[in-house]
Amino acid sequence: MIKAKYTNIDKTLVQIVDKEINYNKCGLVSRYKKELEGVKIEPFETPEEVKKNAKEALREAKDENLSKSTVTYEGAEFQTRPSDLINFTTMLTLMDDSEEIIWTLADDSEKTITKADLQAVYLLGLQAGAMIDKDYRDAVRAL
Repeated sequence: MIKAKYTNIDKTLVQIVDKEINYNKCGLVSRYKKELEGVKIEPFETPEEVKKNAKEALREAKDENLSKSTVTYEGAEFQTRPSDLINFTTMLTLMDDSEEIIWTLADDSEKTITKADLQAVYLLGLQAGAMIDKDYRDAVRAL
């Protein structure tokens, strides 16, 4: 028995039934499917309330994805969370072009890297963050 309204998220018809979200098709950006399943929807919510709850879940999912962001460069996994990107800019400012430093990786191992390596990882991290943000914005626009 349907107790709530329908909403369209990223061209995916989402049926809200008894406080659960059931996906009829898989059109939503994959990284947000799981997070939207946890949205608490009360029966008979207005479309505005449904949209607000979905948007909040998407924002929380985006923040979670950013907080776990990593990139792989030359076989090593680097953390590229927003706080890590600040560390990258600091070190890039302080390093000489020929200098090498030891960087702690996502698995807590260490790798010797050059300034050029650090610049490459930094750019990959910015791209990864931009993709997470774009997916979030696209999903919110589709609400």
